[in-house]
Amino acid sequence: MKSSQVAIVRMNRPPVNALSKSLMSDLRHTIEELEKEKQVKGLVLTSSSKVFSAGLDLVELLNPTQEFVSSFWGELQDLWIKLYSTHLVTVAAVNGAAPAAGCMLALSCDYRMMATKNVIGMNETKFGLFAPPWFVELMADTVGRRKAENLLLQGTLLTVRPSLAPMCSPMANGAADRGGAGVWYDRRDRGTRQVGGSCPRTRGEDDQVDGAGGELATI
Repeated sequence: MKSSQVAIVRMNRPPVNALSKSLMSDLRHTIEELEKEKQVKGLVLTSSSKVFSAGLDLVELLNPTQEFVSSFWGELQDLWIKLYSTHLVTVAAVNGAAPAAGCMLALSCDYRMMATKNVIGMNETKFGLFAPPWFVELMADTVGRRKAENLLLQGTLLTVRPSLAPMCSPMANGAADRGGAGVWYDRRDRGTRQVGGSCPRTRGEDDQVDGAGGELATI
């Protein structure tokens, strides 16, 4: 019997939770399955490793076919739309570095908490790349357009400090593992919601929700 209203989804694709096509598909399908469970009202997205997500799996994009690139990009967009638009209240417990598309995952959630030692940001320009337009809009909706422009142009990775408050609020040591007591907030146009207290478990620790070799574990 499930009494909790919050599901905790842990990405588990060592070593850095690079977003492969299969992991993105598993994440999206996990959200869809949780949406069907009437007792589940919220979702906490976090990591089983020391990295939240290092971004896209660039190894999969080495010498790909045009068909694979189209499919990969479509899966990324589908995951973003599902995470951003789900009726569940979503919280990113950023318990490791979250650059590039890892930052996108966190910004797609309603609320974010991050341990003070970690970093977050869209650093594509450091590698001669540019963030897709909808990554840019996520950043601008969260921190404001002018600040987003500076952060994106410089490819800045940020730590938790008062000036970062619109993007992430501080997390107490081990909060992601304990459920993360506290208040999360957001400044995006779809409205400010607040949730407080702890995030109890909804599944047994041995339960896996994946389909691709244990890349996701929901507890």
